[in-house]
Formats: sequence, structure tokens, C-alpha cells
Amino acid sequence: MLVVVALFGQAAGVAAYPILARLAAQKKWDEMREHLEDALRHVMLAVIPISVLLALLSRPAVYLLYSRTRLTTGDLDQTALALELFLISAVAWGTQSIIGRGFYALGDTLTPTVIGSVLALASVPLYWLGQDYFTHLGLAAASSIGVIAYTAVLWAVLFRRLNIPFGTLASFFARAAGAAALAGLFCLLLRNGLEPRFPWTTFSGSLVQGAVVTLVFVPGFLALAMLARVASRGDLAALVPGRRRA
Repeated sequence: MLVVVALFGQAAGVAAYPILARLAAQKKWDEMREHLEDALRHVMLAVIPISVLLALLSRPAVYLLYSRTRLTTGDLDQTALALELFLISAVAWGTQSIIGRGFYALGDTLTPTVIGSVLALASVPLYWLGQDYFTHLGLAAASSIGVIAYTAVLWAVLFRRLNIPFGTLASFFARAAGAAALAGLFCLLLRNGLEPRFPWTTFSGSLVQGAVVTLVFVPGFLALAMLARVASRGDLAALVPGRRRA
């Protein structure tokens, strides 16, 4: 999950920070708001579909990584379930790296620290309850809930400070998530159909499931994203490392 965040969330945050800092120093607030929103859309457009795809392929992915260890099939299945729960917060992880650097560009490192510290303390009972009732899955769920809450508060504070409306990005998120969900639902049926002949508990089965589901999901999401006006061809091309938006 953190590989996805590092490739698209943290990398985008590092790239966006110098521009955000320069615009804030020059008090070009309209341009700063525009650049911040563009960076957030870019991260969501990448992280949302990849998270859905990785959730679909959680068992094949875990099997390919850990099948030669001492983990049993049941252990691998439980690890895959934990991965799916962690992936729920991947978008929050990715966007908070942008939002955090928005605060830094304004010269404010205290607000994210205070918010993070307060919410970390407040989430401790959630971890205790999660562990007691749902063991490792409860811990994974508590982690996702905590990160989502932290990111939501950061969004609210920064957007209010910069007078950025929530509606546009909320609509973008809903349409991107909807496109990923539709493509994911079709691929879920496809994956379940492949399972009897190509079980994920074998090396070849995991490879087949991963290849087939990916080859169907990616073009399906891209087509739905363009139909939903989530992204143009230039936006999608910009997600490829080394490519610039047309």
C-alpha cells in the first residue's frame, strides 16, 4: 500500500512543494489554489484506481510475495484481507502529503503537527478495541480510520484558510471513485470466474489472475474516467513517469 503512496502521493508532494512555496511567498493565492487542486486531482486519479486494482489482486499479490515463506494458505489469506483494509486509506495517505506541504508553503509546520498529535492520541482506544475484537484486521482498520480522519481535518483547515471550495474536488473524487468501482465490480466477477481454473494459491494461477484482471481493469477504468470527464488523454498521459500533460 505504501509503495502506491510513495510512487504517486509522496512524489507528487515533493514535486509540488517548491511551486507552492514560491506562489505563497509571492502571495499569488489564485495560482497557489489552482496548483494545489491540480496536484490533488493528479494524486487521486492515480491512487484511486491502483488501490482498487491492488485490492482485487490482494491474494495473488500476497501469494507471489510470501508463498515461499513459512506462512500457510490461511496466513496469506489473512494478510491479503489486511492489505485490503490498509488500501482504504491509500487516497488519504497520498493526498495528505500534498495538503501537508500546502501548510509548509504557508510557513506553518505547527498546525499539521498539533492536529496529527491530537488525533493520534484520540485514536489509541480505537486500536485497543480493534485488536480486542478483530485482532490484526482491527488494527489495519483502525490505522485506515485514523489516517482518513487526519487527512479530512487537514483538508478542512487548509481549504478554509485558502478559501478553496470543496465541491469541485468532492465531485472529482466521487466520479473517479465511481469509475474505479464500476471497473472493479466487473473485474471482481472476472476474477471469481478465473478462480476455479486458476486458483490464487498456485504460482501460475496468481500470475494469470494478475495479468488478466489488470489487462481488463486498466482500459476499462480509462474509458470510464474519460466518459465521466474525470480526465482527458493528456491528464492520463501525465500519470506516466517522465511524461508531461498535453
